[in-house]
Amino acid sequence: TPIRVWLFLRVFKGGHGTTHWGRRHVTSRRAITIARRLTIVLLGAVLAASATLGAADTYWRQNAADAPFLVKGSPAFRMAESEALRAQPGWLVEHAAAVRDNAREVLRHEPLDAVALRQLGEMQATSPGKVLQLLRLSERVTRREPIGQVMLINLEAHANNTSVALAHYDRALSVLPQLGPTLIPVLANGLWNPDVVEGLSRFSSRPWFRALLGAGLESGAPVSAVTRLALSAQTHLPVDEREGLSAELIDKLLALNRHDDVRAFILNLAGPERSILNDLAINPATTSDTRNSPLAWRLTSDDAITSEFVPPSGLAVTVSPSSSGVAISRLTLLRPGRYTLLIRFSYSTSAPRPALAWDVACSDGRTIWRKTLPPEPTKMSISTPIVIPGGCSQQLWRLDAGADDSQFASTARIDSLSLLPL
Repeated sequence: TPIRVWLFLRVFKGGHGTTHWGRRHVTSRRAITIARRLTIVLLGAVLAASATLGAADTYWRQNAADAPFLVKGSPAFRMAESEALRAQPGWLVEHAAAVRDNAREVLRHEPLDAVALRQLGEMQATSPGKVLQLLRLSERVTRREPIGQVMLINLEAHANNTSVALAHYDRALSVLPQLGPTLIPVLANGLWNPDVVEGLSRFSSRPWFRALLGAGLESGAPVSAVTRLALSAQTHLPVDEREGLSAELIDKLLALNRHDDVRAFILNLAGPERSILNDLAINPATTSDTRNSPLAWRLTSDDAITSEFVPPSGLAVTVSPSSSGVAISRLTLLRPGRYTLLIRFSYSTSAPRPALAWDVACSDGRTIWRKTLPPEPTKMSISTPIVIPGGCSQQLWRLDAGADDSQFASTARIDSLSLLPL
């Protein structure tokens, strides 16, 4: 140790740079040089021993059952053991004094041990201020101490320090994402509190934020709170993430049949995607815009049918011989009322013509309109009335296509599609 090195030098070197062998003092530069070299060796040995002991301590903590008796008696080992045993009901209460004393012993050797600081804080039950002080000190050492973060969340929440508690949630979920399945449902239950919703808005760019929105809907939290949080993310997220978040939320709301909430959410969006609610046209915004994916046209592309967008507002449909299926489909959330549907379409003069039929049904399966398109080899236009009845808040539009057994594929084209309210 450094003290033993110092004593060695005092004996070897003497008080005034002379050797002390029981004879007269003789100055020896060689002795001093040897002493200095030996000092370096000894200090290196001390540091190496400390590193070795630390590695051994870590190993035996992970292999506690086989640890030697002397290792088991070390404060660091006992602390690790108490962390494993604390999950047993009543264990921590029964051994509180021993845990406290052991934590103090650890801190004598390692003053910045985050776990020991947190354990010592836990044992200060009669002094809430001391508890908070020690937990904050533990957090300053490292934010990767999960129990300390959870305790700080609880303490700040009980003290109605909502903003501070949410900051600890953010630190825990950002640094320790494995805590997400535990903490996010708890946080979602707080969405009933307007202060929590207000405070969470500033974290909308965090990786855990989208999971919170989904958990909020699943927990039955107010949809208005979830959509408000989603809208707050519109100004903080990159474009691709923002679009993905909007589509994901719309999908979840549709699965819950919250059609009015979908409308409200879309109408509050800042971009052109608001037009998706009433725009039945086939165009880039309604076919490939990821923001609108749950309410966009879904184009089929497989061995039987291939549907392709043709700018500016058309659709090319190709059907393999003896095949049939859905060429294109889409969900809409039209308000009940009367509408006029305008369809312009054409067939190829050099290829077989497929059979085409439009079908519109409610989410409960009721068909409210069906129209077979005449297979005339010319460009045609159809104007037809459609009534969306009450109780049909979600509509499924579908274009069915089929081809006879022939040598070549059948082709057709929808040149334009529009819906006008009456």
